[in-house]
Amino acid sequence: AKRGAAVTLVAGPVHLPTPPGVTRVDVRSAAQMHQAVFAALPADVYIGAAAVADYTPRVPAADKIKKSSESLALDLVRTPDILAEVAAQTQALKLVVGFAAETNNVAEYARKKLEAKRLDMIVANRVGIADGGFESDRNAMTAYWKEGERSFASAPKTQLADELIEPHQGADAGSRLLERVALERSMGIFALTMMGVGATIGTGIFFTMVEAVPKADPAVILSFLIAALTAGLQAAE
Repeated sequence: AKRGAAVTLVAGPVHLPTPPGVTRVDVRSAAQMHQAVFAALPADVYIGAAAVADYTPRVPAADKIKKSSESLALDLVRTPDILAEVAAQTQALKLVVGFAAETNNVAEYARKKLEAKRLDMIVANRVGIADGGFESDRNAMTAYWKEGERSFASAPKTQLADELIEPHQGADAGSRLLERVALERSMGIFALTMMGVGATIGTGIFFTMVEAVPKADPAVILSFLIAALTAGLQAAE
């Protein structure tokens, strides 16, 4: 958002300020998040960083459940798989990124999720350890995509968001993770991405860029799209 793109943040019940320039939609349930995400589409890039519950009560209680016996059985049903549905829908997203929080076998489970949900990239971290995961301002993570992976050492979460997305000055295209993953897409997707840039940052800038760089690297073009998501990563766990 601070780079001029339109960003929608769908947030659960968290006590975090809304980043400047971001449109925020607050939700309390998986069903509400599902509805809000699809209401915000189409989009160029989707990053699913929310830890959505996998199950929900079949019939929510209207009032407090009073203690009446030594045991209690809850009838739970699966919630919608928002990330998988976004990755499978027909609207032309250029990049779909998921997150995975695991207690063990991080690489194995992350790669299974990457394939099963047909994601472009997944960022995984181990939870239940000191100085990382939930209830901490720091984290360590590994990004996985079809053709590779990259680990990030423990650092403040805001710094990790910048390292994941920001096209650092002097870095070659191969070191920019989201851009590198996007390069594995077809040239047809690249053409759609260029049109997306025109819609996102204005046709004047779009035509100037194309005229000045007629053979522009797809990584350079896509950086305009993905950089806007820094705010979403900073605000969501």
